[in-house]
Amino acid sequence: MANGEPSPSSPASATGGGAAAYPLSQSKDTDRRRPIDAKMAELNESQAEVAAKLQGSKQEDPISFRIRTLKKLPQELQNWRLKLDTQELSVLKKSLGTDVEQLKSEFEALRTTLQQQQEDVANSLRNLGMIAKCIGARKSKASKEIMEAEEKPEKVHSATSGNKVPYT
Repeated sequence: MANGEPSPSSPASATGGGAAAYPLSQSKDTDRRRPIDAKMAELNESQAEVAAKLQGSKQEDPISFRIRTLKKLPQELQNWRLKLDTQELSVLKKSLGTDVEQLKSEFEALRTTLQQQQEDVANSLRNLGMIAKCIGARKSKASKEIMEAEEKPEKVHSATSGNKVPYT
């Protein structure tokens, strides 16, 4: 309006800053924005802390404030790094958990496939064994017939020659 405030009919004021102005079809975007919103909240909090420190620094000696701030800085940096490391480890842990679950399911599928292939090979070997037995039985029957056929002429020859005269 005239004093610099947005009018009540504007989209920014009607939705509380525009955060809820997006349709429901963009819920994926809002899901992605949640970590960003958390970071923004952290930054706003940090900004408020810095503003409070600056306000306090205006009331005290600038040199003593700088010394005190410099003394706190290593600890604050270490805390900040630890917080970042913890967040990164959390993300990596979730990612690793997802990867492990995927590998488990893939190995289970491979195990099932391997068992099926082993059963197929065993069945094929059984079938080959039966075929080999049939072939073996046929061969033994044929060799038996051949041996019987070879023995018959000797019996006939020995039966016709009553006197055993050696061949000269």
